[in-house]
Amino acid sequence: MKTANRVRMVAGLVTAAWLIATASAQKKTPDFSEFAGRYRGQLGLITFANFVLPASSNIRVKVPRNGRSAVFFFSGSLIIGGQSFPISNTFTFTRRRKVIVADPVFFINDPTGAAAGRYRQTGNTVRFSVAPPQPTTTTRGFVKLRPKGNRKRLLVFFEIVDNGDLYQFPFRAIGRKRR
Repeated sequence: MKTANRVRMVAGLVTAAWLIATASAQKKTPDFSEFAGRYRGQLGLITFANFVLPASSNIRVKVPRNGRSAVFFFSGSLIIGGQSFPISNTFTFTRRRKVIVADPVFFINDPTGAAAGRYRQTGNTVRFSVAPPQPTTTTRGFVKLRPKGNRKRLLVFFEIVDNGDLYQFPFRAIGRKRR
């Protein structure tokens, strides 16, 4: 009788330990379904001397039906001294928590090609960091979505440190919720 109780107790403990281990090992899958849509807004470039350059911009976010990945397409124009310069970039977030930025230095240096990194998502906030090919440059940022009524606000913050100089790209935009 005592042996049977001990066997049941050990079996229960082993089962509980296994359930806890598998539950904690499972990662929550990313979900970008709320981000899909078109956004219009203002993009600013804050240089290392705290000089702000305004720009208008559009973002289109494409998300597949399962919502596990997303592609953010940025386009717009930056105005410097009365002259307009086109800007564009693409952020690709994969279902395996990898981010690929098409232009990680965002026209500050010569185009260097795409850079890859990692991201993590908590709710409607995605934080990412990529490693451009230049050893003196780091790129990081976040994307945040705030639903408000029948609209949704998108905040994208992209930061580049290049040879000790800090460049920031805050972007605020408004889009419409899907019906």
